[in-house]
Amino acid sequence: MNKFELTTNTKVFKGVTLYQIKALRDFGHVNAGDLGGFIDESSTLDHDSNSWIYETGLVLKNSSVTNGATVQNRAVIVSSTITNGSNVTHGAHIRNSIITNSAWITTAARIINSTVDRSRVELGGKVSHSSTVCNGSTIATTARIIRSTVDHSSVSKGSIVKNGATVKNSSTVTDGSTIDCAVIDEATIIDATISNSATVKNHSTVHKATVKNHATVTRSTVMNTTVTAKTVNYTVITD
Repeated sequence: MNKFELTTNTKVFKGVTLYQIKALRDFGHVNAGDLGGFIDESSTLDHDSNSWIYETGLVLKNSSVTNGATVQNRAVIVSSTITNGSNVTHGAHIRNSIITNSAWITTAARIINSTVDRSRVELGGKVSHSSTVCNGSTIATTARIIRSTVDHSSVSKGSIVKNGATVKNSSTVTDGSTIDCAVIDEATIIDATISNSATVKNHSTVHKATVKNHATVTRSTVMNTTVTAKTVNYTVITD
């Protein structure tokens, strides 16, 4: 038995007519007769799982919500896949993206042309331009990920990861840091800039400093200075 039907209640969003859904049977936290969100075609939502679009969610343009995923609280989904227990909520916008494996996208986050897999993007975080955020990562407080990968790591507080950069292995990037075409591997970056194919790895910390031009920092601490085009091992460098 189908779990929902399209009603005659409509809403036009960016020139597309959307139809409110209504539950036909009980499932998950939804009861028969509950009104849901708005979709543009019946194939958007599956009938086999507990997936649901709640009353203020909008889903359109060949999007799908399947396998226990939910959309709610003014979230907007355009040309995207939300699946495998993921939740998009609280004004988040998703476009041309895949949200999967219990990912959580919330509080005005933006995901554009990217993949978020088993991770959380919140508090105005933005992921765009074919980026990937995966394996328990968190993108928060207006951090931006652009053409880059964040794997099992945290990027927050206005930091930017861009231009093919990789942040991985329990790394933390915070306090307005910029990672530009660089690799952060099991390291902490605080109010710093890492750029031009530099690498910071193996429990290193860079604080209020710059590492650039193919420099490598390994098991070291760099503070209030610039490291360029050299390798730093097991060292504390400070101005």
